[in-house]
Amino acid sequence: MTSQNYIFAIGIDNYSSEYWKNLNNAVLDAKKITELLIDKYNFEEFPGNLYNTQGNKSELFNRFTTLNNTITKNDNLVIFFAGHGNMDPITKKGFWIPSDATLDKSTWIENSSIKNFLSDCPAKHILLIIDSCFSGTFLTTTRSYNIEKSYLDLQSKKSRWVITSGNEEKVSDGVKNEHSPFMKIVIDFLNKNDNKFFSITELFNYIQVLINSSKIQNPQFNYIDKIGHEDGELVFTLSKNPKTEINKTIGIPNSQVLKEEYLGNISSDTSLSSGKEVLIVQSIVDDKELMIVENFRFDDNNQKKLRFKNNRAIIDEQRPELDWIVYRRFATVSGLMNYLEKNKNLINNKTVFLRAHEDIETIEETPYCKYYSQYLIQLYNNNSNKMNCLHCNEKITDNNSYLIEFDEIGYNISAGNVHEQCLRPIDRILGKSIYENVKEKNYLLNFDYEKWISMIQNGQGQLTGVFKNKTLNPINVLSWNPENNVNSGRFCIRINYNSGEPSFIMLGKQIQRFKEDEIEEWLNKFNESIPIDKPCKISETGINGYKEIIQKIIEPGQTITYVTSYENSMYSKQYEAYDSTLINDYTPLCYLTDEKDEIIKTGNLIPLISNPEIMENYIENWSESGCKINNLKIKIIESDLELGNLINIYYFKDLIFVINPFFDTHNQKLKAGLIIKTIDQIKQESFEKNKLRKGDKVNVIINPNAEKLPFGVLLEGEFIDEEGEAFVIFNPIEDGKILEMAYKMPTRIVKKI
Repeated sequence: MTSQNYIFAIGIDNYSSEYWKNLNNAVLDAKKITELLIDKYNFEEFPGNLYNTQGNKSELFNRFTTLNNTITKNDNLVIFFAGHGNMDPITKKGFWIPSDATLDKSTWIENSSIKNFLSDCPAKHILLIIDSCFSGTFLTTTRSYNIEKSYLDLQSKKSRWVITSGNEEKVSDGVKNEHSPFMKIVIDFLNKNDNKFFSITELFNYIQVLINSSKIQNPQFNYIDKIGHEDGELVFTLSKNPKTEINKTIGIPNSQVLKEEYLGNISSDTSLSSGKEVLIVQSIVDDKELMIVENFRFDDNNQKKLRFKNNRAIIDEQRPELDWIVYRRFATVSGLMNYLEKNKNLINNKTVFLRAHEDIETIEETPYCKYYSQYLIQLYNNNSNKMNCLHCNEKITDNNSYLIEFDEIGYNISAGNVHEQCLRPIDRILGKSIYENVKEKNYLLNFDYEKWISMIQNGQGQLTGVFKNKTLNPINVLSWNPENNVNSGRFCIRINYNSGEPSFIMLGKQIQRFKEDEIEEWLNKFNESIPIDKPCKISETGINGYKEIIQKIIEPGQTITYVTSYENSMYSKQYEAYDSTLINDYTPLCYLTDEKDEIIKTGNLIPLISNPEIMENYIENWSESGCKINNLKIKIIESDLELGNLINIYYFKDLIFVINPFFDTHNQKLKAGLIIKTIDQIKQESFEKNKLRKGDKVNVIINPNAEKLPFGVLLEGEFIDEEGEAFVIFNPIEDGKILEMAYKMPTRIVKKI
């Protein structure tokens, strides 16, 4: 199907309200961009531009509606707005100011309204150009990497982009009848371009360099999120007499005149070295071990002389015997010298130096090297995770890292930071990465702070109350079901509270389900616990447990609701009611690994951390307790499911997980922490603790309401009789005297004192 290119421009110089000062060039700019796009790039005006009083709020909305009802999914649309803009200083919301606007915000047009219109527009490509104050409030996302692409590929994918003349700031309207500073540059680009194609990215990069050279404002560029963007770009096609037909782009103008202007305005302070290869390689010279080689990177056709793969420099792909084995690769001689200063043993009579011609000292000033330098800067700047290592993808939080170019054969070119330990021989070192406010000794090597902050807001639902309370015992136990990933069965257990509010026995964030052959056994256990343990919950937070624990963690103003009974219920998915704010009961948590990614242990304990911000306190304690820790890395456990998998792995290795362990530095014993034990471990320990043994002092509970219970000592501990029932031999004591009699008693009515 055929496609049409449309330009819809709004220019408002004259405002009806005295509050809004009239502008100089909005109408002129709107008319000029319309003229150029129609004359040179096969556009047509639709549904009719709006100038001055025509640009009132009602008419703007009418024109957007017409656009959405007329444009097809194959068409392309450029929308241009020049006029006043404003921003709410409290909410930071941005607005277009139509010609009939007053001080009343209801007469303004919020960015979200424009975005809604664009969301409904079926066009394949939409470019929104805004030349107004505070236009940067329209942007909410971060651009991705910019790699070499064909114009055909860019055009094939749907796109939604916005270019703004400034950020959250006021911008200049310029001298009357001379265009705004921003639009002067846009108009120059459209006029001077003589390559058959150009992309939106090329246009913006040109704008950004030329605006920055005058330091008058800060233009912005990004895709508009959540309205159908698919990472394409509108490609403009020159309709008259193109001089070149270059069909690929790296985001820098392909038009020769624009490229020269672009490169001529680039400051040397914002460049990366791109014209040299400085290598330490295995020597090909007899009686020498190493060669240090300085080489021109590009040939006369701007092609790389050396290519790199598998730690080798490829000289001729047809003759692998000529390959150089690379030990280290640099972009500059100064980088090499810094490396040799730390590795002086490399300089000896077994090392040969091969210098390039003296012309290499000015190579960075040549047009193509400037061009390629800006390409690297684009790659780096458009990386939304600059603090993530290009190789291991973990956070960089120390100064032992490097800025590198990655250009191995068969992969996309990248520029970014890497850890020193992740540095590969063929990584082209552009420089050392230095960050302010980084401690010399930083235990939080590679820790992802952003991820932690985002997850802690919706996690640790059950742990929060425990760690807030200061009256609990320093060492507590958290029960864990090793089979917590298995949740099946047709039955569940309903909890009835004295408040009348029903609930269910939960397994993490789900209702725990039971099979028919186990439901009655579990139901009896829960009901038997009511008079003894008094299960309850804090009404305001939902934290549940036994009365003894809940009373220690409840805060002033909160109330306790007690369980009255447990009952069998058929499970229904409709019972599930997830708390949308709390995703995990226990996580995020962190575990620790060393440089070899081995999990860190202290004896048979594996520490987990609930608050990495106070990591140094733990490290100091562990070191004083005899644990050697160097260059640890913190890994985030993101979900309760992941925590369960980790526990299950080490459960069978007889290792114990402890949250926030703190040790007595004198005897190295655990002083504080939350020990994670499986349900089976807790049952076994409880059985051993409560098992009736010979010599135990006990009460016999025949009548629970009796004023005085029979008291005595066991002559024989727990045993199983011929009927399979558990008994003990009880010797009563009265008035401090052991009576000369003994009784066989069932263990169910005997309680250890």
